[in-house]
Amino acid sequence: MMEMRLVGLMILSSMLLGNVDAQGTCVPIDTALEDFQVKRFFKESDTGFENGLSCSWTLRAVNNESTIAYQITNINLGIDDLLNVYAGTTTSDPNVLVNHTGVGSSQNVASVDTPNILVTFETGTVAQTTRQTFETFFIAGSDRSGAVSCVNQTLIATADSQLLTSPSFPGLYPTSEQCSWTISAPESATLELTFSMIDIEVGDSPDICNYDRLVVYLPGQRDSPELLVCRRNIWVQETHTIANNQVQLDFEGDDSDSYGGFVLTYRAILPPPTTTTAPPTGCDMVSCIIPIIVVVAIFGVAIIIAVVLIQKRRRSSNTKYGPTAASEPGDASELKKVSLDAENV
Repeated sequence: MMEMRLVGLMILSSMLLGNVDAQGTCVPIDTALEDFQVKRFFKESDTGFENGLSCSWTLRAVNNESTIAYQITNINLGIDDLLNVYAGTTTSDPNVLVNHTGVGSSQNVASVDTPNILVTFETGTVAQTTRQTFETFFIAGSDRSGAVSCVNQTLIATADSQLLTSPSFPGLYPTSEQCSWTISAPESATLELTFSMIDIEVGDSPDICNYDRLVVYLPGQRDSPELLVCRRNIWVQETHTIANNQVQLDFEGDDSDSYGGFVLTYRAILPPPTTTTAPPTGCDMVSCIIPIIVVVAIFGVAIIIAVVLIQKRRRSSNTKYGPTAASEPGDASELKKVSLDAENV
């Protein structure tokens, strides 16, 4: 089995955008179809559909230049229940799927070359008691594989999602097709790939993909790809993050059988911007008030120390010179005595 070195996250979502009550009245649905947005309608009943139901779903592409790919899957109908698909908005338009019925079947992905599509469903008169169901998927768009060709294309990823499709989408990809794309982002970025539809011939195994394949790999590492894609009838989102700012994609088809292909978006995941803290412009408790208090305290302590030293010096001076001053009268009497002795002589 291929070693998967994918770093990322797979997100699966049901893309449930339409739901018709299985046993209720089939109210005709007429809805817009945005480019590359999957819509799903389904109808099911655990005890069989009512007899005589008549349902219709009309989808109109918002972009009149787009065409529509569709698929009907999980078909379990009665022998006289009928599904029809028309390339337009009325039953007088070309009928591209005629009176489809059956048990446990799925129709391959197909397309209409118009911006509108109509699906009708009618139940017959034969009562059914087992579970009945069918699902329909739709996606509108155009070929986004390359402006001129899909060979050696260089794509620049930004923070905004951009589209990439298999060649000839929404039609089937051609046989023997060879495409290659290099997606690059800024050096510090990683890449995110999100598939919204995959319908690529599987071959012997989805781990081998020996018929048709989409190979996603880092430059120079094709033998150990990040992704090897060959699966059928996938209409749920899958998001993969590639831990590199550059990735290569090769799409390869063999010489037989064509399928719906793929639709993906790619974008760059940029690192958060580096923020710098501006120096303070005002005076707050930490920057001004506390330093002032410290300076005042130091100054006060210095004054106290100075006063103590002065007083100590004064006391020391009094102790040193006090006895000398007290002996002055004695000294004077001695001088007087010497003077009298001199006179007597």
